[in-house]
Amino acid sequence: MSRFISRRPNALAILALVVLWLLFFWRLYTPTLADRVFITQSDFSSQYYNFSAYQARRFDAGSLFPAWNPYNYGGSPFLADPQASVAYPVRWLFLALYGGGRWSYAALEAEVMAHFLLTSLLVYVLARRITGGALGGLISAIAYTYGGYLNSYPIQQVTILASGTWLPLTLLGIHLGTERGSSTRWGWLVVAGVGLGLIVLGGHPQIAMLCGYFCVAYLVFRVYTGSRSWRDLIMGGALFVLVGSGLAAIALLPTAEFQQLATRATDLNYASKAGGYPFTDLTQIVWSTATNLYAPLYIGIAGIALAVIAVAYSRARALFWAVAGVVALLLSFGGQTSLFQFLYVLLPGVSLFRDQERAIMLWSFCMSILAGIGAARLIQGLGADEQKRLRYGLYAILAVTVAYSLILYSGTTGVKNTALQVVVFDGLVMALSAYLLPWVARCPEQRQGALVALLVFDLFSLTQSGPAFSPGSPDTQLPEAPWMADMRPLLAADPFARIDGTDKLGPFGTLFALPTIRGTGPLHLAGTDRLLNLPASKTWDLLAVRYVISGEASLPVPSKRLKDVSDWSGQYAVYELEKPGPLARLIYAADVIPNDDYAAQVMAAPDYPLDGKAVLPQPPPLALGGQRPDEASVTLTEIGPERLRLRASTSANALLLVSMPYHPGWKASTGGQALTVVRADLGLLAIPLPVGQYDIALDFNPTSIQIGKLVSGITLIVTVLLLGGWIVAWRRNRPLFTQPTKETD
Repeated sequence: MSRFISRRPNALAILALVVLWLLFFWRLYTPTLADRVFITQSDFSSQYYNFSAYQARRFDAGSLFPAWNPYNYGGSPFLADPQASVAYPVRWLFLALYGGGRWSYAALEAEVMAHFLLTSLLVYVLARRITGGALGGLISAIAYTYGGYLNSYPIQQVTILASGTWLPLTLLGIHLGTERGSSTRWGWLVVAGVGLGLIVLGGHPQIAMLCGYFCVAYLVFRVYTGSRSWRDLIMGGALFVLVGSGLAAIALLPTAEFQQLATRATDLNYASKAGGYPFTDLTQIVWSTATNLYAPLYIGIAGIALAVIAVAYSRARALFWAVAGVVALLLSFGGQTSLFQFLYVLLPGVSLFRDQERAIMLWSFCMSILAGIGAARLIQGLGADEQKRLRYGLYAILAVTVAYSLILYSGTTGVKNTALQVVVFDGLVMALSAYLLPWVARCPEQRQGALVALLVFDLFSLTQSGPAFSPGSPDTQLPEAPWMADMRPLLAADPFARIDGTDKLGPFGTLFALPTIRGTGPLHLAGTDRLLNLPASKTWDLLAVRYVISGEASLPVPSKRLKDVSDWSGQYAVYELEKPGPLARLIYAADVIPNDDYAAQVMAAPDYPLDGKAVLPQPPPLALGGQRPDEASVTLTEIGPERLRLRASTSANALLLVSMPYHPGWKASTGGQALTVVRADLGLLAIPLPVGQYDIALDFNPTSIQIGKLVSGITLIVTVLLLGGWIVAWRRNRPLFTQPTKETD
């Protein structure tokens, strides 16, 4: 066995990571229902499962890039929503594996599990290269993958997990692409670009920004400590950034456009962005969940001890990771430190995001790499004095832990008993670490397994049964309510009608394919948000609502009670409005109000005639007479996710007001001729129509998506060619790019 370990350390480490992965998640896939758990409902269910279910239906129908979601907020951009991860290749893989209508809650759980395995393997390869040994790679992979960070909110917020998965691949490309004398360095920088593209396509812009800056910092560090050539820095940085941004253009360009139209476009003040962890959460580094249900700062007692060894005894190798980790930790406190204030002003992109605690990802990553470096240093052997200092340091922390336990036990802090249990368990792990780490250092060749076992015992005990999981089967989650079955034939009879599901449908219109005017996701169109803030009767009329699901005894407008419902959420009813607003109408008068806040006040007035006037932010391109002709008519003929077909006839200039959320990506045409589309009534689209008869086609096909597809397609082809040539040159053991000789110059 020892001979196998010495000859096949990488194979053994990878096998260990696969086995640990299977053991960690066994309760998610066990056939024994009494032992099953599922990923707890929250953002995982209300947003990510919602979006993935819609994408699965469109994928099965042959649409790889669905651009519009008609079931969210009365209609919203889908490809442009970064957290839908529409263009993410790993999502496509799982949609194909679970195709044919088999997408489920468990399918998305399988995608999450796959990212954990990918993360552990990629961190291993990177750390193996940095530390120079399989043990260092294995320790780093375990500390990061099964530590407190990755098993806190990234499990629930799938895009954070997906984007972060590809950070080690990007860093590996940078690391190998900046080695001195490397003949294949440009190829590795292309690999780094692929990793950067996957980070962006993973779907979380804030994580992508943090990873992007982190990777650029690592590139600068590697060039500064290596070739010290500005040419290498500029050309290498340009290569990996261009490849990454080019591959991700299909998502980047539509998202940038969506951001300008979304509610967060007007929420750029410092106070809303300065939130972060409280300083008390620093105790998580040692006492895991004593102050919180999650412990994103925790990488294990042994992990922290090994990170300290790295900083103390491998300073050159540990320098970047130690400094970057501390910077990330300080940034995670948000506006409580001056660092965030400086970055908010000086660094592009920082002012776009809230929840600065997400920077803790980089702390966890850096500490895990340091733990691997420390493990590599430990097995080289520590002197007697070094072992003594290590043991005494751990015993000192243990003494503080015991004192803290006594304070908690006395009840003077008012902390619940669960905190005491956490601190006592961590004290036990400290005692084991204080004994085992010096013991491993005395005979490292035969005792490496004990180090791995200690770290696994510590982390699995904390995270394997954490609050991210709940007992039960995923098959029982989010069942369809009985009233939904009754609603479907009604919607089939009138496919142009919408629903206000209120809190009884909540964010799940997308999941159940019900066209609700409410929805989910951090980004939604600002115009829709303004419409939803009008009085209910006004909102329903403008957004063509016909059915309302409500717990109220009656509605503020004439309606018919179709069905009484009683379930786990209480008693409520399904109502049909007697005079629902149409999806399209002809308007012959308009008020021009440039200020949307004032326009909302005017429209909210009880006597404002929504059916006879439109509110425009600027004068219409044609004169409106103010009187509706008797023969004016609009007929809807077809509706689809990204299209609407209708006929209109008018003997006077008119505005065709369509109850579709306004987005410049909606294009209107008649007989092959383009029609102008303008914004009206705060957030709807309108088409100015001169006198005549029209067969109108409305299609959602933003220019940003067209350009994004073109750029990503070209970049993909160029990247494949570059990587193909690089692999051929690598196998021939010669540089991919060579300096021209005099004969070929």
